[in-house]
Amino acid sequence: MIELVNVKQKRGNDQFNIQIKPGSMICITGDYRNHLLRILAGLDMPYEGNVVVNNKNIVQMKEDARTNFRRRYISYLYNSDNLINHLSVKDNIILVNQLDGESVDSNKFLKVLDQLHISKDMLELYPSALSTLQKFIVALARGLVSNHQFFFVEDLDLIQNIRYIEDYLITLKIINQTNNITVVVTLANSKEWFSIFDQKITC
Repeated sequence: MIELVNVKQKRGNDQFNIQIKPGSMICITGDYRNHLLRILAGLDMPYEGNVVVNNKNIVQMKEDARTNFRRRYISYLYNSDNLINHLSVKDNIILVNQLDGESVDSNKFLKVLDQLHISKDMLELYPSALSTLQKFIVALARGLVSNHQFFFVEDLDLIQNIRYIEDYLITLKIINQTNNITVVVTLANSKEWFSIFDQKITC
């Protein structure tokens, strides 16, 4: 569960009081969409108000605690550059586990590869050899292997390869429904894609 309680993004802006239920798929549109997304993810702080994620008020956390919280629960994906170029696909996928000093559940790892159609041959490749869609899929795999509960995706409809948008959204919907993961996406223009979402927020 994510709750925004009396949140103002900036001085003079409207207050938001929003509940995002676990396992829902949300679209945010409007001029301040990415700022609100970053507030939800704990990357930016609101001008006032509280953001409660899994019963934890991330506004009241110190920065180190907030960073650890994000690493434990949250995947934040940009429309490009989500991978580390000098790491292989496999190392990109298990990166969060390595940072936390945790071993990777091999059964979970193989299940994620199967779910996202990532071949074992692909694991040894580097990001430069991947298509735009493949890079996105690998970033999703990292979050799934890390057991992240929340996926935040920034400006999905502004990706360079616009023909991939429907593939992106279908993939997000599959992991949303199959894994009961909360997905929040910002879109510059949601009209064409709105039917896939459970809720739309305009800011």
